[in-house]
Amino acid sequence: MTNLKKLLGSGVITSALTLTALTPVFAADIQISGNGAHSDNTVTIINDSRCKIKQVNNTTVNTKVNVNQNTGDNEASGNTGGSNSITTGEATSSVSVSVTGSSNILPEDPCCCGNPAVPPSVLISGNGEHTDNVVTNTNTKKMKEKQINRLTARLRARVLQDTGKNKTKNNTGGDNTVTTGDTGSTIDHTVEGGTNQ
Repeated sequence: MTNLKKLLGSGVITSALTLTALTPVFAADIQISGNGAHSDNTVTIINDSRCKIKQVNNTTVNTKVNVNQNTGDNEASGNTGGSNSITTGEATSSVSVSVTGSSNILPEDPCCCGNPAVPPSVLISGNGEHTDNVVTNTNTKKMKEKQINRLTARLRARVLQDTGKNKTKNNTGGDNTVTTGDTGSTIDHTVEGGTNQ
């Protein structure tokens, strides 16, 4: 009974060693193996990544402003007795025009250029004696960016204001007075160019 236990233990150890020996090595991206003696083995890898980004924005804005105001052309005529008075209101206007160009936004890390910073894994094994084995890996990354913004803004304004042309005539007795209101117009045209980011 004692000898049987020892044999079983020895069998278990042998099996474990066999499983360890059959464990595969890692899979490499580049492998140079199984070549004969005095051979020259060369692998050259060139990763050339080029990315060109061009963003163009053209903005054209044409603005036309027409302002017509009239509180004049009043008449007080042919009255008898009493006073005649004409008072016109004010004619004022305020126009504000704001134009803002478009924007170009460039992503921080454009996906077209990839990431060549991670080198491939290399395995050189099992070659004959006096072999020359060379692996060359070259990574080139070039990116060209160009952003253009064009903005054209035109404003055409026409302002007509009238508080005059008031008449008092052919009135009998009393006083005749004409008071016209003020006229005033402001136009604010603001243009802000686009941005590149």
